[in-house]
Amino acid sequence: MSVFTSLVTETVPLPPPADPGKTVTIRKLNPGHLRAAQRAAQLRSIEDMRAMGGPAFIKEIQALIEKPKDAKDGKSAVEEAVAADPLLLYDCLTLLQKSIIGWNLERDHNDLTVLEDLEQDLQEFLGRRILKLARPSLFQTITEAEAARGNA
Repeated sequence: MSVFTSLVTETVPLPPPADPGKTVTIRKLNPGHLRAAQRAAQLRSIEDMRAMGGPAFIKEIQALIEKPKDAKDGKSAVEEAVAADPLLLYDCLTLLQKSIIGWNLERDHNDLTVLEDLEQDLQEFLGRRILKLARPSLFQTITEAEAARGNA
């Protein structure tokens, strides 16, 4: 595998309801692209919090983020959600826009409005595949991560 992210690609078969044989080719994202997707998700979250009540609402959210004293593994509800689905930390459309380099669908993939028009389940499926290509460690269990560190 190349050390240059732009040279690492994967062709992903699309799940149903896509027609059989439909694929998307993605490339591994560089750290700058991943940061851009994280920033976009953070900005969207801030805008959402402001719309829902600003500082008072943020205080309520902070209570959810704080680690409960009686938690078995010491993780907050938010940490558990992110561990279950790392895509929560990234803007899916930014991931798609930066990673998709080709597909055999009916419309051109270079148009953001076309990416926005994809079904949400497909956007999320592709977003997770992009993250798995760029940051496979996000999807590892603790045991797998420890084994990988031991083998490095």
